Amino acid sequence: MPKDYSWQDFPNADFSGADLEEANLSAAIFNGANLSNANLIDANLTQVSLRRASLQGADLRRARLGGGDLREANLQSANLQGADLGGSETNLTGADLRGADLSGATLWSVVLRKADLRETNLRGAALFQTNLRGADLRGADLSGADLRGADLKGARYDHTTRWPDTFAPESSRAIGPDVTD
Repeated sequence: MPKDYSWQDFPNADFSGADLEEANLSAAIFNGANLSNANLIDANLTQVSLRRASLQGADLRRARLGGGDLREANLQSANLQGADLGGSETNLTGADLRGADLSGATLWSVVLRKADLRETNLRGAALFQTNLRGADLRGADLSGADLRGADLKGARYDHTTRWPDTFAPESSRAIGPDVTD
């Protein structure tokens, strides 16, 4: 039987390494909580609040995070393969996603403003209409990603950033490797 923690408040709680596979965490509050290395495969995290929470190394494959507040969350090396974060209310402003795997994830209309996406795997991700203003994409793999309508103004990239075949980063208002501050 799946665990149900929906609509509950767990500020600064320690769930590190917890098995929350298929758990219902919708609308729960985990601000500042530690969920590093937690198993959140197929979990329902819609409308969840994870501000400044640590999900470093967490397994979020196929998790549903639409409408979530993940501002300044630490998602370094997290596995979000096939996760659904889609929706204009999903906010990852300032989140640290370095080395995370978001391959095949749905991120349409998500706010990733000033997010750290260095060395992040975004292959085949749906990023259309996503706000990537000021994001750090150096070393990120966006091959096969859908960037239609994505806002990349001020996003940083370098020679190791991999783009979709038909995408021209120099016309996206992103800041390339030859631009100095």
